[in-house]
Amino acid sequence: MTVQLVAPGSDEDLELGSLRLREELIALAVDDVRPATGGEVPPGSRGPSVAEIGTLLVSLGPSVQVLQSLVQGITSWLRRDRSVSAVKVSIDGDVLELSAATSEQQTALVDAWLARHGSAVR
Repeated sequence: MTVQLVAPGSDEDLELGSLRLREELIALAVDDVRPATGGEVPPGSRGPSVAEIGTLLVSLGPSVQVLQSLVQGITSWLRRDRSVSAVKVSIDGDVLELSAATSEQQTALVDAWLARHGSAVR
């Protein structure tokens, strides 16, 4: 599963935001949370891509409860951390974008997404 931050600011905002979110997610019952890396940086490039900078790879067991806890943790973190405008959670290409939607809108989106992935957590 990937967790990608969307920030209107700089690469530094993405990097710092992903470090803060990583600390939050590690406290949950997930197996692992690590920054995404694309391998070696090609010669002549300035560094990793923006997508890599703001992306975390999350490993968790096949439990819908752990997935729910992860999504709730990200939603709670988003309300506290205003440097990030949204977080995209993706399983097998199916993306759930968590943002400043109303609580009711967010709940409906999360419930539908969780229903699609309740038995296929990776």
